Parts: sequence; C-alpha cells; structure tokens
Amino acid sequence: VKNYLSKQNNVQSAYLQLMCQGSEESYLIVLEYEGDRQTLFDGVAEVAKPYLDKMCLDILGVENDLGRKIYNRAKPFYEKQ
Repeated sequence: VKNYLSKQNNVQSAYLQLMCQGSEESYLIVLEYEGDRQTLFDGVAEVAKPYLDKMCLDILGVENDLGRKIYNRAKPFYEKQ
C-alpha cells in the first residue's frame, strides 16, 4: 500500500488502525488526500486485497469525523516525501 501511495501525487499521508467491534475486527485506512476520492480508494483497496487475509478494509478521508480523530492522534504509516 505504501508503494502505491508513493505513486499518487494527491496523497499527503495515510494511517492504519485495527478496528474492533465486539468480536469482529477490521482494518481502517485513513487518507489525507486531495482530488478524486473514488479512484484513490478503489486503488488502495485493490493493492491491499492480497494482504487482508479475510479481514474487512474500510477507507476514510480525514474529512470524516472518525478519520480526523485518527489523523490527529495516530502516527502515519505513509507520509509524502
């Protein structure tokens, strides 16, 4: 995913969280980006798919309330150089 993001000019940073709701777990990627949301999110989902091992993946932008909280509190796994 980091490799894919490094090739996207519109992504400034990305954050990965493990989300737990009851006994269910899923991954959440939060993206700080500009531009076309759908193309970017589809691309991230596609490159992440082989690594998910049957876990769900949710993707949010920092404009989302939960996304903003994670952006403000977590360390990014990707930052544009």
